[in-house]
Amino acid sequence: MGDLNIRQEKFCKEYAKTGNAMQSYISAGYSSNGAKVSACKLLTHANIKKRLEELKNLSTKKFIIDKEFLTEKYLEIHNLALEGNINVSKGALDSLARMYGVNEPEKLDINNNFQGFKIILDEGD
Repeated sequence: MGDLNIRQEKFCKEYAKTGNAMQSYISAGYSSNGAKVSACKLLTHANIKKRLEELKNLSTKKFIIDKEFLTEKYLEIHNLALEGNINVSKGALDSLARMYGVNEPEKLDINNNFQGFKIILDEGD
């Protein structure tokens, strides 16, 4: 992190993940007022450029894996497996359930019936 403040670091991480300067600026906790111009200005700072280069080099070595990434991959596996091996599909759904905590006993009713959770997939903008 070095000479960046917390919001600048968060901005850099979000920008490295999404490539969207304005949204990364807002996600980092900055005001949405004038976010587009301010985000572009932030990208010109030497310390920001340096950190983005570091993150770019890091990202070639490892993935940033979060719940969103895992959910997407598990659902891809599940959908592909439905065409062939139902056990693979069940395994993907079990992994999703563990990740979201819906396999915990308090999530079950007295008859041990699943009470449910909902994943809403955005079809994209």
